[in-house]
Amino acid sequence: MPSAPLDPLVVHRVLGSRPYAEIGRPFLAARDDRSGVLAAAGYLGGMQWPGRDVSDGRAAHRVGIYTRDGLRHLLRTRHRVQALAFHPELPLLAIGTGGWYFEGELLLADLGSGRAVSVFDGERDVSGLRWLDVRTLDVRMATSEDEDLTEEDPSEVRELLVREDWTQVVGRSVAVDGLPYAPPQFMPLEPPVESAREVARLHAEIETAGDPRGPVWAVEPLPDGGLLATHPGAQVERWDPDGTLRWAVAKAEGGRELLCTPDGSAVWVNGTTRTTWGFSGWKPQPYLVDLIAVRDGAVLGTVDPGFAVAAVMRTDGWLALRDCRVPAEKPLTVLVGPDGAEAVRVEVGEYSLFAHHFPVRRSPELLFLQGEGVQGTVDRWVVAVDPPTPGGAAMVRRLFPLDWDPGPGGQVSGGPAVFHTDDAGGPALIHGGRVRRDRKTRLGSGYVVRRAYPSGEPLWVFTTDAAPAAVETDGDAVYAALDSGEVVALDAGNGTVRSRGLLRLDGQITDPLSLAVVGRGRVVVGMVDGRIAECTLGGFGGV
Repeated sequence: MPSAPLDPLVVHRVLGSRPYAEIGRPFLAARDDRSGVLAAAGYLGGMQWPGRDVSDGRAAHRVGIYTRDGLRHLLRTRHRVQALAFHPELPLLAIGTGGWYFEGELLLADLGSGRAVSVFDGERDVSGLRWLDVRTLDVRMATSEDEDLTEEDPSEVRELLVREDWTQVVGRSVAVDGLPYAPPQFMPLEPPVESAREVARLHAEIETAGDPRGPVWAVEPLPDGGLLATHPGAQVERWDPDGTLRWAVAKAEGGRELLCTPDGSAVWVNGTTRTTWGFSGWKPQPYLVDLIAVRDGAVLGTVDPGFAVAAVMRTDGWLALRDCRVPAEKPLTVLVGPDGAEAVRVEVGEYSLFAHHFPVRRSPELLFLQGEGVQGTVDRWVVAVDPPTPGGAAMVRRLFPLDWDPGPGGQVSGGPAVFHTDDAGGPALIHGGRVRRDRKTRLGSGYVVRRAYPSGEPLWVFTTDAAPAAVETDGDAVYAALDSGEVVALDAGNGTVRSRGLLRLDGQITDPLSLAVVGRGRVVVGMVDGRIAECTLGGFGGV
């Protein structure tokens, strides 16, 4: 589908902002004595819970480059940042990262442009960095096989990289195969005392505004202009129309999904998170789904399915909690009636974290994805679960295949969805996700499709290089927040692009995670860094 030019996207206000929000919680910092530029590394929080994975295309690890005027550049890294070192003369910053299985990178960032190149041609865990002079970078790396080490063996090895002009270094120019796996003359780096001082100063600034919030997994508008949101810092919170935080329900690990009751007086909050690791091993934790009063945050009721769940709700108040454990011998879906009581448990099939995410907003049916094979990843269908009726049992009905023929070699994944009924085209299911093809390319991998309901006939398909994190409609337009930071408005009738714009805060492209419509062309977007932006897309008259 042809693209439209980017329109200005006007940000009206930002909720949940705080110092260094864009990097999460800082844990490593370095300051350039010559320029006063500060580099701070932080972590936003986990990009996955048992019902949803959003790590593909997003980075939870960040490096912020700050001047006296504030944020200058924001760098995203695939692995945890473990070392920062400013070049003694040039406007360059060396960044070392590391992760599981000795993965990692040596990054070289230009402080002028903000561009960074990955120096190694493969993965290598970089644990320490130090400039010995303008030509020589001392690089510390983890050894390749820690299970083969004895207590006397070092956990790090050393390599000196020498370049006449570090501004001319290009990406993937250092072969990993040529790097050492044993220390020729190992010299330990001095403890990063200055880094600890900088981090302590950053934490002091942050604490005045509260702890970092983490990813905003869901947002829901209220009839009075207020807003509900959930993130790891709160099970659910309520913002008043004037932007004041009225209340927040604190709970370890926070919430993941919000489902408002038909009358809007309460909201079901899915608090499913992962089990935690303790001294005695993995600790099971309760997977409670609480009904919270919108007025004051009081707990009105609780359902305990006994396992991690992904939730959907019908417009008449029926709630379905799907078992999303992996593996699960006989996964069940718990149906909860409008009265808040469990009614029955039905078998929908095994859940795939990476393929079955399918939260359908404002749906008159309880809709899921069901498939064959391991974790139901083969031959997936959209199915409806019918609650029991007087004298009848609950049923699972297959409706139509998820795959509508996306092209050769493509496999459609689930994603955000909304039920649409407000135009002459008839009832429809509008859903988005990713078409998974060759890992070497992601071009055209994101989609939003309108399907006639219940036949599943594709009425239009919008394709893009980034997958939608959230999809919503106001009856006239369909709004999608993309992994790329773009917000797109499509004509609900034919799928043509009405408006599209990048959501920027402090000059930097953001990472949308959730979205809700609050007016014509006006949306609120929850982001992975804990902030919530209310904005208007161009071409909607600034309404």
